[in-house]
Amino acid sequence: MNGGASEALLLVGAAVAAASAGLAVIVARRFVTPSQARVAGTIAAAAAFAVTGWALAVMPTLPLFLVTAVLAWTLAVLGTIDAFTLRLPDALTLPLIAAGAADCWLLPGRPIIAHVAGAIGAYALMAGLAWAFRRFRGRDALGLGDAKLMAAAAAWLGPAALPSLVLLSCGAAIAWIFARAAWQGRQALAQRIAFGVPLALAIWITWLYGALIPIGG
Repeated sequence: MNGGASEALLLVGAAVAAASAGLAVIVARRFVTPSQARVAGTIAAAAAFAVTGWALAVMPTLPLFLVTAVLAWTLAVLGTIDAFTLRLPDALTLPLIAAGAADCWLLPGRPIIAHVAGAIGAYALMAGLAWAFRRFRGRDALGLGDAKLMAAAAAWLGPAALPSLVLLSCGAAIAWIFARAAWQGRQALAQRIAFGVPLALAIWITWLYGALIPIGG
């Protein structure tokens, strides 16, 4: 990339990062309680700005950066909302699934049929696990929001990346549980965690750096 193109990308990136932070505040505050709004908005803005800057540092071209910025912003806001409310709103997860499928038309080497089929399969698997846990344990472990976010992951990353995604998200979730237990005591082990947070982190890392254990290639 020549100097002029690099400078233009930096200018666009700075504008997108600032806009992402501002929009994150507005959207995140709509899904939390009034008492949570200020803190949630601040965290969402900081997260959106940080991941957009991260995308700018990693993505070599403007189209790749813009596509990645959409994913970055949505994951940052979803993770913030889930951390405060233990829910992932359809208003964000469903467009993210659609954006992942549309992304197949914009970037090369991304077969849309495989990505859409992967999204359907990922949703069915997660929803089935949530139903089974509720049926046999009498309480919720995963929500349908988590299933929809996993479907979005498959739409963006493709089915071959799902084993890596599960490994990363579960590893991050376990680390979070033990860290919280070390801080709050053993009673923290009985509390639900916002699984959307480690799942969003796993999607982000896999999108930027590729699958750790991809299938078929």
